[in-house]
Amino acid sequence: MNKHLSLLLASISLLAGCQVVDNALIGVGGRPSISPPPSPAPGQSTEPTPAPGQVPAPPPTSSAALDYPATHPVPFTARHNTYLQRWNGTAYENFYLKGMNLGVGLPGTQAGDLAASREQYARWFKRMGEIGVNSLRIYTLHFPHFYEELARYNASHPGKEIYLFHGVWLDEEDESGRVHTDLHQATTGFERNLRDAVDAVHGKLTVGQRAGRAWGTYRTNLSRWVAGWVIGREIIPDEILETNRLHAEKRSFDGKHIRLPQGNASEVWLSQHVDLLIDYERSKYRVDRPISVSSWPTLDPLDHPTENPIETSEDVAAVDLAQLELKDAPGGYFASFHAYPYYPDFIVNEPAYQSERDREGLNNYVGYLKALKRHYKDIPLVIAEYGAPSSWGNAHYSPSGIHHGGHDERQQGQHNARMTHNLYESGMAGGMLFAWIDEWWKRTWIVDELTFPRDRYRLWNNLTSPEENFGLIAFDTAAPQWRPLRQASQGPVRNLEAAADAKYFRLRLSLDQAYQSGERMVIGFDTYDDALGDPVLPTRRRSAHRHEFALDLSLPGQAQLYVTQPYDLVGIWHGTSGPEQIYQSKAVDGAPWQPVRWQNDQPRTSRDGTLEFPIKFFDIGKLRSRKATDPATSLDAVIVNDREIEVRIPWALLNFVDPSTLSVMHDNRATRGREKVVTAGIAVSVDYRNQIFDSGSRFSWSPWQFAPLVTEREKPGIQAMQQAFGSIPSRP
Repeated sequence: MNKHLSLLLASISLLAGCQVVDNALIGVGGRPSISPPPSPAPGQSTEPTPAPGQVPAPPPTSSAALDYPATHPVPFTARHNTYLQRWNGTAYENFYLKGMNLGVGLPGTQAGDLAASREQYARWFKRMGEIGVNSLRIYTLHFPHFYEELARYNASHPGKEIYLFHGVWLDEEDESGRVHTDLHQATTGFERNLRDAVDAVHGKLTVGQRAGRAWGTYRTNLSRWVAGWVIGREIIPDEILETNRLHAEKRSFDGKHIRLPQGNASEVWLSQHVDLLIDYERSKYRVDRPISVSSWPTLDPLDHPTENPIETSEDVAAVDLAQLELKDAPGGYFASFHAYPYYPDFIVNEPAYQSERDREGLNNYVGYLKALKRHYKDIPLVIAEYGAPSSWGNAHYSPSGIHHGGHDERQQGQHNARMTHNLYESGMAGGMLFAWIDEWWKRTWIVDELTFPRDRYRLWNNLTSPEENFGLIAFDTAAPQWRPLRQASQGPVRNLEAAADAKYFRLRLSLDQAYQSGERMVIGFDTYDDALGDPVLPTRRRSAHRHEFALDLSLPGQAQLYVTQPYDLVGIWHGTSGPEQIYQSKAVDGAPWQPVRWQNDQPRTSRDGTLEFPIKFFDIGKLRSRKATDPATSLDAVIVNDREIEVRIPWALLNFVDPSTLSVMHDNRATRGREKVVTAGIAVSVDYRNQIFDSGSRFSWSPWQFAPLVTEREKPGIQAMQQAFGSIPSRP
């Protein structure tokens, strides 16, 4: 056992280098239980975890494991002003967090299913350790086999343990589905979740079967590898304002372990629960450890003059526990924030942030990190979420170039590595990269109006959605099953094939001779209804089909996707679309084609009116094209291989709201909701070398009610993260 990772247990001698997994070192839960056979791959399993009785019980616990010293053990502490610290047997040493966020919303499942198998956890922990991860954050209680496998990994990897920061989820709704508007409405459930989390890590919890949450018998004591608590979630400003309004008399808190001399009602409520967790774990298990309340820039204590409260709610409320006084809390308190370079807008727009630089150039993110640390100068500050997604779509821009999407998988890794260095060089206590895996169930505001219903997100991977594509691990579907659409014995286009899967609509063209870079080829997509759309392609030639979309391959290395004017959805979220955009296809003849774009923001002014921020758009229809001999990227839409051209278009770019049911947007703007219709399939026309090649019939596919079989794949950016973690000391 590496001496730097030993608990402060006076009754246990420090045995440097010991590989033995004995009860005293594992704790109350004993050795990790024997793993049952691996669970089915994602997409195959309908049972998220073995029932408690199916997992072999751990062996009896040695009584020595219960003999804590008279003083409360404090294996980790947040009493340093910059770093968390851990006890190495003789003194506390700085411990820099190179962490990872772990959600387990596997394809085909919702977040609350927590469907990761024992085998997946074991494989993930091993790989995390290999790339240099030393800490792990989870948001809520997982099934028992998570704790068993993490204990098993840590016991067998002395010196490379992964320490846990356990979350306590703050429910947004009560059991009847009523949304909480006052934090006090969540008190009962939050306190139950708090006690369950503490008991679970100590291997002393049994929870009956329930939907949407973990359950089972928790026997493994993981507590010696729990470095701290991060309780709560990103609380929205309205909750804070309403809590403060309804409980304005609550202005301070004096608990058993901590004291808040002055604060608002929300800060008092959160302080009470910090004190409750400290007291519960102390009184029941005689141990203290660091604790924090999860927060985000929307609730930071800084003033942001670029935010106008008339236009946004990003700077109207704050939660600040920097003034917590530790009466009897040797584990200490640390600040934790989710912080990204592209959101909220003040991180992008504040002039003081924009002028900051790092080794790669201008970096507004560094400016925000430094400002936040100046406020939390006396306690450790952990960035509990940071990262960039590998999505085709971009929801927010950043002057740093680290946008909220629009990056390929290799660029994603480079941006993640850059931010990892930014945290270390800006005085953070470390960070937790978001995230380990892609999660298909997640929503992003910018696609909320483009894809629905949300309960079916889990069945397909919207590659345009940033929030679905944050992971270092992707889930790949099987190779496409091509089906012929049309063949010809003469002409420039000889064969046309199509395929559909949970990620793309795919098209493959065979030509009579090699395609030359820069040659103009336009492909029309008739996504629904023979009577709707435009038969006149952007080349001004007429085809047999009426199309909603057209893809122009005329520029080397680039392809441009166009949409008919009535079916153009730009501005749909902000409510800025023109009256000619009716959000449904319409029979037109030679009407203007519009480039497919997203609106990212709308014009705004600073609080004092001296600064103006223009409207922003993302040219999501400007797609990548490459030769088959060029390096591949995850954003390639067109691949040219001599006489063969393959096209792959993410579903949302063709206004499919749900490809699993063949549903496309067909909205009535006069109604409050969004409407859709089921298509009979997609017809295609190709305009190439002055000839039109029509598919004739439509290509269709069978709807699906379950996620497809998928294969885990490491994105290439994981290598950049391994290098970044390896270059930063764990003991600064």
